[in-house]
Amino acid sequence: MKKKDNSRRRYVTLLKLEQWLAIALYKRQIIQDPPEVSGGFFLFLTVYNVCKWIKQIFINSMESI
Repeated sequence: MKKKDNSRRRYVTLLKLEQWLAIALYKRQIIQDPPEVSGGFFLFLTVYNVCKWIKQIFINSMESI
C-alpha cells in the first residue's frame, strides 16, 4: 500500500510541474512578443505535449505494477 501512495504523490507532483511549466512558458512568450511572430506558441505546445507524453508513460508504468 505504501508503494502505491508514493506513486500517487509522484503523479500529483508531475501534474503540478506540468501545469507550472505550461503557464510559465505561455506567460513568458506573451510578455516577450506575440506567439505568431516568434513561433513561441509552437514551442509552448511542443513542451506541453512532451509533458503529457511523460505523464502517460508514468501512468502506464503505475498500472503495470
